[in-house]
Amino acid sequence: MGELNQFDELAKRRKHLSDPERLISLLRGKSVLTEAEQIQLEELENFETALKSAVQVPLPEKLDEKILLNSRIKKRSLVKNHMKEFMAMAASFALLSFVVLRFLVFTPSSALANDALTHLYHDIEHLNENQIDANTRLNESMHSLGINQTIKVKALRYASNCHVGKIPGVHLIMEVNSMVYTVLFLPDVKSAKEESFQDEHYHGKIIPVRQGSIIVMGMSKFPLTPAIKEITQDFS
Repeated sequence: MGELNQFDELAKRRKHLSDPERLISLLRGKSVLTEAEQIQLEELENFETALKSAVQVPLPEKLDEKILLNSRIKKRSLVKNHMKEFMAMAASFALLSFVVLRFLVFTPSSALANDALTHLYHDIEHLNENQIDANTRLNESMHSLGINQTIKVKALRYASNCHVGKIPGVHLIMEVNSMVYTVLFLPDVKSAKEESFQDEHYHGKIIPVRQGSIIVMGMSKFPLTPAIKEITQDFS
């Protein structure tokens, strides 16, 4: 019986707590309250006050402006991230284009052209040579290669035997109009036609002549025509 009374009491309290305003109104309407009713009224009023305080949380000042600002910041951050991704992709594409273009433009078109440029860089210190007896050395080198013709090159500054790859030849340095050129004479190479080539710093041309082939090379800013005209006259 005691347990039943406790159950009824709990059910009654749950009902009151589910609608505290109604019970408070009833209790306040009584002219005289018992001690138990007075305690119950105070509990209900405290409960109602706590409940209202919990649901009536004041909004932060300028909440709408802060929400709008936060939204704009997120959008800008998103756009910025997309721009970073786009710029990274653009940079990768530009680098790839540069590598491909460099390969297409600056790769010599033949093994002989590649060997000629390699030889130029390997013996690049000869560009500063200025032999007094350069023409004598030129003819000695020519004779050693089986060319008995005596040649005199007016613009010649240096001459010596060399190998371009595995091909024997003569390495010449010429100065035409204050521009210095490297010339390689290869008697064993019979080129069928002229061939132009270049890299980042130098350009050149392979020219067939009666005794073999001549390769004329100079800095990219130097025109090849003056040197070609000078040397082909001497080797014609």
